[in-house]
Amino acid sequence: MTVVPIETPSECIVCGARHLRQWGSSNRHSRPPLGLDEFALYPGNRYQTYRCENCEAVQKSPLPSADALAALYQTSTDGEWGMNQDPQLRHFDLLEAIAANSRRDTGSSKVLDFGCSNGELLKSWGSHWSKYGVEPSNAASALAEKNGLTMLSKADYPNYQHFFDVIVTVDVVEHLLEPAKELRALSELLRPTGRLIVMTGNTDAVTFKIAKGGYWYCDIPEHVVFFNPASCEALAKQLSLEVKDIKTLCHYNANSHRHHLKQSTKFYAYFLFKNTVAALFSNRLKRTTYPNLASAKDHMIVSFAKPLSNKPAQGA
Repeated sequence: MTVVPIETPSECIVCGARHLRQWGSSNRHSRPPLGLDEFALYPGNRYQTYRCENCEAVQKSPLPSADALAALYQTSTDGEWGMNQDPQLRHFDLLEAIAANSRRDTGSSKVLDFGCSNGELLKSWGSHWSKYGVEPSNAASALAEKNGLTMLSKADYPNYQHFFDVIVTVDVVEHLLEPAKELRALSELLRPTGRLIVMTGNTDAVTFKIAKGGYWYCDIPEHVVFFNPASCEALAKQLSLEVKDIKTLCHYNANSHRHHLKQSTKFYAYFLFKNTVAALFSNRLKRTTYPNLASAKDHMIVSFAKPLSNKPAQGA
């Protein structure tokens, strides 16, 4: 089979800068995208990661098309989403505590979950929230509605300008081919001083630095772009938002010392194997992906605030 060469991206999909460097070796996805054929998004199932020298965001090359991703999400089924999730394990309680900083003093506060899947995040939040969602999967959207969310589409955005106290998006921005454009549209739905709360991977984590594009979070075919605190600060400047807080944490809230020890042993044993036996004898094994490491804080929750509009000077 002819190997299609992977080209260096012409520009960063976060900030538009044209200076990107290769970040780690080329990889193959270890699983198909949401159960589809393994070549559905990437020719030959191969990808390379590149890091922007301006904003430090990391992106894949080649990138799947917007139409291919949209079709993927619209037809996904409940086998691809987390069902009956543990709110503490998935940090749902922590996210609500962070969102509470922007609740109204009286009455119900309005929250939108962008990429809400089946709505389990906001279902776990208290009744003092008026809950809304945006979700491309038709089946997931129907379940979210049953879970008490008022479902919106992007066509509804003009009717919800400056409407929400909080917008939350969990493990979604890494799916976006135009993250700045998508988040700018969301920021326009926030009232002044409202919060945009983003949870995503953190490439500053030691596991990302070791594994780079071979880390499990990059291995997911639908994930196309990856951030660290510096790239979030750069993104905030583009969107005229303020970064109020960045909390680093593990993707899953595993508090057990036994669990941490087990994952640490598994990760570093794999590191030694991949860089000795696999490197010498098997290109196929060399391309397999690193496992998760609970103690590595490979995720972050970034709280962006929408500042008050500048008021004109008196007499202007």
